[in-house]
Amino acid sequence: MIIPTYEHIFRYHWVSAVFSAYFVSGLRFICIHLRFQFSEQGGMGMVQELEAGRCEVSCIHEENVIAVRRQMIREDTAQDLADLFKTLGDPTRVKLLFALMKKELCVCDLAAVIEVSESAVSHQLRVLRSQKLVKFRREGRVVYYSLDDDHVHKLFGQGLEHVTE
Repeated sequence: MIIPTYEHIFRYHWVSAVFSAYFVSGLRFICIHLRFQFSEQGGMGMVQELEAGRCEVSCIHEENVIAVRRQMIREDTAQDLADLFKTLGDPTRVKLLFALMKKELCVCDLAAVIEVSESAVSHQLRVLRSQKLVKFRREGRVVYYSLDDDHVHKLFGQGLEHVTE
């Protein structure tokens, strides 16, 4: 059933009505939109548009919303996690973490590996330390850095695997 719009009533060239069909594919909704266009001469054309991940109707599945809200992380936890991912958003820091994933290294070695100055490495290491991503140990006058713990190794490794698939 097509509901006349102002365009149709005032005899503009075309009227567009949108119909949506929803199909479940795994856990994703795929919305297929069919747009019928009518001209004042009575011709009809159909255009199919595919938009994944966006619904044209608003229907809230209340039981799902309630279940997820009960498990939602606290605001401060969300901010800490966002800060962690911001820290990982710098290519120099990513290179440092990759190097430290392979071997414990001192500042001089890290600077040589990623080809930046020692002061730039020291600055980035301070940022990584503040997020508990790296730790250091002193041996005489040399400071060696490594990943803070196995969590960091797993996080970085999974992120690397994700982008290289």
